Amino acid sequence: DEPAVAVEEVSVFPGIQLSFRDYKGEKCCLRHHAEEGVMHIHHSKDGRMGWKMNDGMTYYLGPGDLLLHMSDCCAGSEMNFPLGYHRGLSIAIDLDILTRETPEILKEAGIDGSQLYRKFFPEGRPVAMAASDKIEHIFSELYDLPDQVRLPYFKLKVQELILFLSMMEMPKNREMGLQ
Repeated sequence: DEPAVAVEEVSVFPGIQLSFRDYKGEKCCLRHHAEEGVMHIHHSKDGRMGWKMNDGMTYYLGPGDLLLHMSDCCAGSEMNFPLGYHRGLSIAIDLDILTRETPEILKEAGIDGSQLYRKFFPEGRPVAMAASDKIEHIFSELYDLPDQVRLPYFKLKVQELILFLSMMEMPKNREMGLQ
């Protein structure tokens, strides 16, 4: 049984799409083409998700957790929802477009798509990050904003997230949350 899925998508910058996702059900199979050079960042708001990627590994996300991966990792993957639901958001970033059309704040910091790719995906494997106060600070307000400030706020928070990711030290165990 495929779950009920509610999706709202917002274009934030050229090549950067934010999607709110609300799943209700037991599991979901993702059937999409792998988009070359597209990085996905998933934030878990509520519920729990086990995500079996194409490499055969399963990543578990609970409230506040993040999962970063390239598009080819999830094409044809399967999600399970042990609590019967999962609510979160995804940010898709076309790293080539980010490199060509870098928002000014990120440009000032020397951040581009190729730098993010080298940092997070030297082996092409997903990176899971456990919930933290810093992650919560970035995502907490994104879910319930008044309409008139949504897009400007999304632009600020996406840039803040990219700045945060560029500054963080990569853990020795790149697969936190792996079960």
